Amino acid sequence: MIGQLGALFSFILLGFWGTKVDVGDFYSLITNKIPDGAPAPSIPCMMTQCGSETLACLTDRMCLKALACIAPCGDDQACTFHCISNYETPLFHALNKCNIHDAGCIVLKEPEEKGECGGGVEVAIPALDIMDMMGQWFITMGLSPIYDCFPCQIFTFAKDETDGRPMVYMDYQVDRVFGDTVNKTVIEHIEQPDAEKQGLLIFGGIQNGLFHS
Repeated sequence: MIGQLGALFSFILLGFWGTKVDVGDFYSLITNKIPDGAPAPSIPCMMTQCGSETLACLTDRMCLKALACIAPCGDDQACTFHCISNYETPLFHALNKCNIHDAGCIVLKEPEEKGECGGGVEVAIPALDIMDMMGQWFITMGLSPIYDCFPCQIFTFAKDETDGRPMVYMDYQVDRVFGDTVNKTVIEHIEQPDAEKQGLLIFGGIQNGLFHS
């Protein structure tokens, strides 16, 4: 009798879970092979150190779609960015932060090639008053079809009201696979690390739950 009740409860629980997510996404997540060389998550770490974030994501339709989409991407940045742009949610950001930044359940591999920022062949201009950049800038073209070719890109440069640091609001739109268009905003602070090359700017801020610079 107890066994039958347990089986019934499990059936009801699975049925309820199936109404909250697309079960096919979970099947894809657990059956798709992670590409060779790509960082694999530590499942025990995810369940113990990031348990609440993992459970929240696995029971959220969009967050689970993001995981199922990203799992087979490996080092393919176009694939990863496509998944994040279409399916990201605050729950996904929280899981990212816990897994990668806080608990280290996923250890990202070091890049095969490391280079110094500085504009390559073109030397950064020696003098740039960052105040001249303040205001709105409309982005009319980009260099990368993955990262910077989006509709309605408007960068607004301003000063942080709390500490006066220069910052930028990057507003743009993403045409998602669902057929809709969503507005996105990335906020980053700006630094000029070299007094003799003031045109060399470093942008840093939180994206997808992680700090990028």
